[in-house]
Amino acid sequence: MDLKSTVRVIGGVSRVGKSTYARTLAACLGHAYIDMDEQLLMVWGEAGSIRDCFNALGESAFRELEAETYLQWKPQPDSVIALGGGALCDRDILKHTKTWGQCGVLWQPFHIIQQRWSHDAPMGLHPRLWYDTYIQRVRACWAWSVYHWPHDPTELCADHIE
Repeated sequence: MDLKSTVRVIGGVSRVGKSTYARTLAACLGHAYIDMDEQLLMVWGEAGSIRDCFNALGESAFRELEAETYLQWKPQPDSVIALGGGALCDRDILKHTKTWGQCGVLWQPFHIIQQRWSHDAPMGLHPRLWYDTYIQRVRACWAWSVYHWPHDPTELCADHIE
């Protein structure tokens, strides 16, 4: 069995809904759900959230840990993987995750992401920088993506539902 044909990788900007989408798709397909933020937190080894890890390490050390986690991790067959929101801004991660399976980007218009970010500003960013960060990450996602996921993950499951 070709591992690449059984693994689906969901990328996108922070707060686009990657984890929710991947969890729904995995359940629908009967596949394992893997959240790379959770994998990163296991490598970090401290209790807390991605925000806690980012704040404790600082951006530079956080990005090094993120790259180390991604570049050493191996996907399992029949899985749906949600990537971290900033992962695709790293060229090595971008190139490496393309080898895992069917890669695609989940997208939402900026005004929706801005509403989601306004509840908890991403990694302490000043609101003026949100748009620049969003555009940078969208460009990275589109460069990486070979597939654009439909807005409803159950559309991908039609053949698997009886």
